[in-house]
Amino acid sequence: MNNSPEVFYMRSKYYSEAIHNTPEVIYMIADDINSTELWKYSGTIFDVLIEEINLVDVLKTYKIIPDDYFESNAYGNCVDNKLEENFYSPFSVLLSDFITMIIKNKLEAELSLIISNIFIQFNVLNTKRKIIKIIYLACIRVLIDSIAEKKFLPNSQLVNDQFSKNFLIAPSETTIFNMYYLKILKKIKNCTAKELLSNDYIASSMNLNLTNIDSKLDIKPFIADSMEYYKKYLKLENYSLENNVVDYNELLPSNNPYDILGFLLYFLNCVYIKHKFSKSTNYMMIWFGEFKSRLDHILCNEIVSLINCFIINFPNNSPFYLDANDDNIVVMKKVTYCFILSTIFSFKNNFDPLTSIFFNNKTNALDPNLIKKLYCPGSEMDYMYHHFVFYKENFEMLDPKTFMQNYSKGGFYKCSCGYVYVIENCGGPMETANCLNCGLKIGGINHKIIEREGHMNFSNDEAKEYLDTMINKSKHFSGLKLTKLSCDSAVRNMSRCESFNILRLIVAVTIAGCSIILPNYRHAYQNALEDNIKKYPREKSIQIISEINVYDRELFKESSNLNYIWLMSIISDLPDLMIKNAGKIPTSNPIRNTFEKEFEIKVYSKDKNKRISDYMNNQNNDFSELESYLNESAQFDINYGHLFRLKTNPSENSMRIQLQSLNNKSEYNILTYFLNEYETIFSLNSFYPIIKLSNYMIQTYNQKYTRAEAHNKTIKDLYEKDAKLKKYFDSFIIAMKNIKYPVRYNCFEVNEKLEINENSSLNHFFIELSEAEGKILAAVLKTLAETQNKLFNLIYNENEIEKKPMNIVQISKKKDIINIPKTLDELINEFSVCDSNYGKGQLITYDFKGIQDFIIKCIRGKKIFNVLDFRFCTYKNEIFIRPEGDIVVEMRESVRQLSLKKENIVNIKSYLKNAERNDKNFKKTIEDLKVLLEIVINSTKDKAGVDNLSLYEIVNEMRDKSMSPILIGKNELSSFKIVNIIEIYEIVEKKYLKYYKEDINPRYKEPLLNINEYKRLIEIFYHECNDKPNLLPSVKDVKYALLRLMIRKLPSNIEKNELIYKHIVNYSLWSEENCEKLSNVEFPFPQKFEFCNICEIYELFRQTIKGFKT
Repeated sequence: MNNSPEVFYMRSKYYSEAIHNTPEVIYMIADDINSTELWKYSGTIFDVLIEEINLVDVLKTYKIIPDDYFESNAYGNCVDNKLEENFYSPFSVLLSDFITMIIKNKLEAELSLIISNIFIQFNVLNTKRKIIKIIYLACIRVLIDSIAEKKFLPNSQLVNDQFSKNFLIAPSETTIFNMYYLKILKKIKNCTAKELLSNDYIASSMNLNLTNIDSKLDIKPFIADSMEYYKKYLKLENYSLENNVVDYNELLPSNNPYDILGFLLYFLNCVYIKHKFSKSTNYMMIWFGEFKSRLDHILCNEIVSLINCFIINFPNNSPFYLDANDDNIVVMKKVTYCFILSTIFSFKNNFDPLTSIFFNNKTNALDPNLIKKLYCPGSEMDYMYHHFVFYKENFEMLDPKTFMQNYSKGGFYKCSCGYVYVIENCGGPMETANCLNCGLKIGGINHKIIEREGHMNFSNDEAKEYLDTMINKSKHFSGLKLTKLSCDSAVRNMSRCESFNILRLIVAVTIAGCSIILPNYRHAYQNALEDNIKKYPREKSIQIISEINVYDRELFKESSNLNYIWLMSIISDLPDLMIKNAGKIPTSNPIRNTFEKEFEIKVYSKDKNKRISDYMNNQNNDFSELESYLNESAQFDINYGHLFRLKTNPSENSMRIQLQSLNNKSEYNILTYFLNEYETIFSLNSFYPIIKLSNYMIQTYNQKYTRAEAHNKTIKDLYEKDAKLKKYFDSFIIAMKNIKYPVRYNCFEVNEKLEINENSSLNHFFIELSEAEGKILAAVLKTLAETQNKLFNLIYNENEIEKKPMNIVQISKKKDIINIPKTLDELINEFSVCDSNYGKGQLITYDFKGIQDFIIKCIRGKKIFNVLDFRFCTYKNEIFIRPEGDIVVEMRESVRQLSLKKENIVNIKSYLKNAERNDKNFKKTIEDLKVLLEIVINSTKDKAGVDNLSLYEIVNEMRDKSMSPILIGKNELSSFKIVNIIEIYEIVEKKYLKYYKEDINPRYKEPLLNINEYKRLIEIFYHECNDKPNLLPSVKDVKYALLRLMIRKLPSNIEKNELIYKHIVNYSLWSEENCEKLSNVEFPFPQKFEFCNICEIYELFRQTIKGFKT
């Protein structure tokens, strides 16, 4: 049978589906989990199984399990049969784990009442079916966790007090509940058994009939080939006893490095540790005084000094000083550091690529200058190498894919020093920053990059080529560069960042140890490290005594005992590699590279969980009875102990660490992106309510309110008369609270959540580029659309994506949007399993493929969005101020416009004049008509087959009762076809100006200070237009263009000092026959005219034309 991870994963998927079809498959599942490594991939199986048992609903309904329930539930009955067959199997343990997790996550509110009912039946627990036992014990396990963690359940005070009194304190004998409480408490407080029983009220009140409560480490450093020597030196513990028959002259080491290491391990494990527990080491001080001269002769000064520090403790405030107040993790860290020192010192005469960093092969003594001369394992490469590799390995995730070709080649840029960076907005830089490498300014403003030699924008292909070139050019530095910089990626022949960090930590710890136990070397080492980086001003050397934690934190993002057990196990394998490379002083790269490659393959690359498990199994610790139970080297209760083992709670941090350690982590780029962008991706679950409101606002309120009206009206004012809007708005508010910021719309960015509520003005729901409120909704929509597209880019190749249609966001359905139905915590819990073996529950395995496939399943079948085509609610009279483009130009391209006949124009003007004469509220009528024509243009500009439709036919299809009645019925105006709408619109605009001028902001009506000069400029322009009719439009056309510019631009509050000539050449302001002449208009048009005088300038144009005509 093929037992590869891929096969187990497929079997897990098959079983998860098969359970739904028949409960009988449970027998096969249980046998498979018990006999193979299927258990590592069983999270989804247990999730489905517990769902079929209907555990949550039963406990919520009855607050207990009815005795006859599993007689009617076939799934529960099959499970119980397997539990009866073997109650101590991995299947039983893992079932208990997942039931415990379900109870914690889904039954917290009911748990106090459930446990109260369990107490009533507790005396008959042994008569219950096995499945009921597991469920009840899981409930008690959750209760004990909450008491120990002081995270009390709702309404649980009475239950807590009752349980603590009757089940933890009162029993005359130690129970499994006592022991589990103590294990959890010890794990939380990181303290010894003796400290536990002294500092916790419940623990100190227990009736523990256990003997010899001592204080030792859970795990000790050891090396297999040194253990026989180590056991011999344990006799030194008897040195203080009188009349001892031991010949202590024989208890001294030879020059065998394994013998020396066994000798040092005795002092580390049995003497040094006493400083934590404030135990006397006087007997060793006496022994050391008696034998020091012989030790000096046998061993080197460094080893003798190290032994002395083990006996009297290291100097205070050093990384090795053991304090009575140190918790277990800190103790484990310091012991591990001492293990490193002991190993390196013991093999000082080996002169392999590791020890030769410190010891001179000619003098056999420490030599700080070696770290400048030799090729050192763990030494850093050129900083920029890591930078280039990181960008290459993560290219697809870093690529923003949002640039616009008219602004830039792509999202990647290069500083003149070579440093690569990314701009994530529309492609053109809008702000500056300092380069992280050289400190010079990078970026730019107004979509223009800072001009400097070597500072440039790359296309994607250029960026990839540049990265490849620079990676190949990067150099390996000789000597050791211990700096404060963290490592980004692989180093030389080492494919894993962690393996590099381990070697770097070993080197840093050894240098720090040498500097502490032999203070005369301290300045020499520090100076040597600083000399190494004189050529690299950006880098700063670590302070060798105080900053070792820089590398410890880089290696371990999350501190735990298991991390240091893992590191101890790696150090325990180092001697074999060092002996194999004895005499290979690395004076050239090949030797160094070979050693590092062997280190990674033979030492580091072993499965982390297996390495930890094997190392713990090989321990021969002389623990007290209580300590053995607490660290689970012995099982306390043979009946239920396996259900109360310690286990690690799965977490995002530990999952990330495990993912990064995989050799095939590149296969999980989708999962990596999901973890990095989880909050933004999860925001997609809130996407649809935002789209729904946006779409409804467009359909119902587009072009209904002017800018001023929108500022003075709230969303509440609308939904009080619109129940549907109220429904959409309530969902919208909830959705907006779940959005991850920042969000972007082109170059506009919102970094903090903004409070939008029922009293927010309508400006928050209209897109308008000069107001931040109007762009918030746009920024949210675009950011989420781009997030969805990014996920598609990860699972499909470019050819597949090109074949898929681009969809408009606001017309999308709920089914089109990616939805991740489970939170990150739920995914981590479902796709993680703790080792079922007793004592190994803290070894956790994550099913990365399972999580990634789940994410891919959520993505497939959804839509790719067009992030350049968004539709927004616009202000009344401002339909031309839109980010998507010019609707008049688009209409001309979509529906070819025909010129009106002269009599048609006369009839339209006559119709409007009659309406004006008979309508007392004609000002509103003409404005509504103009707006309606704009809506018709906007709604039909992308449609085909509308050429023969009349205006009233199109308007009636819209079914909007609030529209202008002029176009709803058939009349002289509404009967015209859509092919005439642009010219009709221009006629209406001219009529509208008569009334609009009254409402124009005074800032645009400033009088002309030198009217004669302005008149002269207009006259010059007038004659130039008349003299060049083939190149320039008529002045009359210019006057009408000014009219349209006023109507279309002034509502946007354009700056009053803005020059008019920059805007007069907009195509939508001119008739089609004049469009070809526009390129010639900009400069003949008077350059000094500003918007502050536009009303006066328009009037002057009108008078000048009239004057020349007469």
